[in-house]
Amino acid sequence: IPHTDVQALSNNREVWSFIYYPEDYTGKNYLFEETCHEIPLGKRRSHEWKPINSVTPKAGTLIQFPSKQYHCGSPPEKGHRVVLNFNYTEN
Repeated sequence: IPHTDVQALSNNREVWSFIYYPEDYTGKNYLFEETCHEIPLGKRRSHEWKPINSVTPKAGTLIQFPSKQYHCGSPPEKGHRVVLNFNYTEN
């Protein structure tokens, strides 16, 4: 189920998410058009998602996107997947 890394913020701060792939893996990550301001948590299962991009995990790749943007990962075809995920905002 797609998720965001922040909930709707009232302070208008920009928060950015980063995902780093230390190795090659199967199973894509998907980014969607929708944000946490548009789709409440309780509506995620029934919502018809609009994907805008997908990323295949490749060693050394870092992706960046707004933390309020919905995203999800598909499971690897075999084994496991390790990613480093962090969020950034300015005070």
